[in-house]
Amino acid sequence: VVVGTSDGFWWSSDGDTLEELDLGLQPEHRNITAVCVSGLRVWIGGRGGWAAQVVEGGYERLPIPEEASAFRISGLCHDVRTDCVWYVSSPGRGIGVIAPDGQVIHYGPRNEWGVPLWVGAIVFCLSDHRIRGGTQEGIGSDAVFEFIDGRFQLLCGSLDLTVNAIAEHKGEVFLGTSNGVFRLHREGVWPLCAGQALPCGIVTCLHFDSSGTMWIGTEGGGVGRYDGNLLLRMEIPGGPRHNNVRDVTTDANGLAWIATEGGLLRYSPPEADLALSISIVAAGERIPGDDTGTAQRGAPIDLEFAISSTSNSLRGSVFQYRVLESDDAWCTTDRSCVRLGGLQPGRNNIECRAVDIDFNYSKIIS
Repeated sequence: VVVGTSDGFWWSSDGDTLEELDLGLQPEHRNITAVCVSGLRVWIGGRGGWAAQVVEGGYERLPIPEEASAFRISGLCHDVRTDCVWYVSSPGRGIGVIAPDGQVIHYGPRNEWGVPLWVGAIVFCLSDHRIRGGTQEGIGSDAVFEFIDGRFQLLCGSLDLTVNAIAEHKGEVFLGTSNGVFRLHREGVWPLCAGQALPCGIVTCLHFDSSGTMWIGTEGGGVGRYDGNLLLRMEIPGGPRHNNVRDVTTDANGLAWIATEGGLLRYSPPEADLALSISIVAAGERIPGDDTGTAQRGAPIDLEFAISSTSNSLRGSVFQYRVLESDDAWCTTDRSCVRLGGLQPGRNNIECRAVDIDFNYSKIIS
């Protein structure tokens, strides 16, 4: 794991210790604002609008043009197909591409839908070898674009959302915005998970781990995680600054590294066995969850949940339930008791399960 900070470039080779990597950084190059890792190669960028490739024993500056170098490099991206390096110059200085032979093309300001200008994030999509990005133009002017055949093409515009992060997973593109996470489609953008809100709508970064779980960094709301079924929030201890998340990554050992305003945190998601038990309360009469109970038509039906775990904490755990043959979609609650509505006369088969904050699932109880 490599870490760019406001005071140098750090790394961890074993997951336990973090040490500064001595690159011989000049004082004006110690404030690092962007890092790109591709295979065994690393690029860095920083305040003052400079960028460089890390090499053995030091770093080699990249030829960022003067028109892009007044502020900071906020994003770096490696095109593995052409071996070009893309950079984002912020704020509002556009983006550029550096070829392996050192030639540079800088795409300055532009827009109304010639795109670049105030680019928030870019990504190289492995599925089709295209560069895609999003902008932070302001209400009515925000856009998502791709670079194809030497030009920028608008994918969708006038989002009324600022795009702060972009990520690809299995051919799908996801946007971290000023109002949550969205999937990108040719028809526009769709919310990631309707009805499951992040604790803070401002998304700062996106990362997919090896299991396909999406890690979502937020501005003030800690970290959200989405496994394709549930969106769960992990509040980071240590106060507000630790919940202003700047970046998230995971390593080969499954450790999560979370960069925040308050420092760098390492998190090891524990495995745990969950045991769920339920009771059904029909019109005030308790029926064991593994039996069949009978209730009069129109009587209130409540589900009561109880959970135990081999881990030390059950904080953040939720319960899911569904009525089969009626609606196979899972309903989610953080309450230990819910009232079922809309049951039809006759036999109703109900399934329940528990999920903890690290996406350990209990067995389904029917």
